[in-house]
Amino acid sequence: MVEETIRVRAIETGIEGAGIGYIVIPDENLREQYIADCYRTKTLTINGGLGYSYFYNVPCPPNVLQNIKFPDKGEKRGTAVIWVKHGISGMPIIINWLENANDYYQLKPNQNRKTIGDENRNIEIFTDGNETNFQITLIGDSEFPSKFNIKLNSENADSEFGVYCDNKINITSDNEISLNTNQKFVVNINDEGIQKASFVYDKGVGFTYSDEFDNKIVAKDGEVRIESKKINLGSGKEKVVLGNTLVKTLETLIDAITSITSMTPSGMSSTPINSPQFTVIKNQLSKILSNLSNTD
Repeated sequence: MVEETIRVRAIETGIEGAGIGYIVIPDENLREQYIADCYRTKTLTINGGLGYSYFYNVPCPPNVLQNIKFPDKGEKRGTAVIWVKHGISGMPIIINWLENANDYYQLKPNQNRKTIGDENRNIEIFTDGNETNFQITLIGDSEFPSKFNIKLNSENADSEFGVYCDNKINITSDNEISLNTNQKFVVNINDEGIQKASFVYDKGVGFTYSDEFDNKIVAKDGEVRIESKKINLGSGKEKVVLGNTLVKTLETLIDAITSITSMTPSGMSSTPINSPQFTVIKNQLSKILSNLSNTD
């Protein structure tokens, strides 16, 4: 029995099996449109390297396309790329890229650094497995300030985003920090599973604060209530009076004043002639009671 081997016969195309080329822009006058077409078609024009001319419409995988740099204006070559000859067509395809000399950093084993951009706008991602460090740095300019957004969506609106740290989380801003929610905001402080303080705002219900010292604040529609063993307004140097108790005490005092009589040479005196004035004052005492605040 004769064994037959099926194989693809090499096609003579005048180019070697692989090489290192460089990204080029064929027509500088059409620069913006050309670059847009490269990302749309996932093809590039390259200089094949030493001894080669231009190769047009060279297929480039997305992971390579995202990491190459087109030559700046006035430059002839951009990122160096590795190409190989396709077995059927014999035409080159890009399989990888080489970092530019200025893109290399002094790294140690288990470290990686990736930068995208230029000297004015740049994103850098640095990972360090030696010191378990992960860092993202964004540098923008006045025209395009840095922006970093994370967005989660799901069909049933049940997406969750969690962050856990066993020690400390720091958030710092030179200008403003905003936390926004459409429904409920909750902050709990716990110690080994025991709640020490709680801050809750629920839309349509109100705001509640409570802590381990039996302090409580409730703010809801038409009412703010503060509960504590002691409440000071300001430094708390003097005590606050009880309004209803004060009014009753003053009413009793006025009644006693208007009933004053004394012994005279001609017998018992009558009540003070200005008793009606005290009665007027008594009838106005209720005005000193607040309709806004109450206390125990």
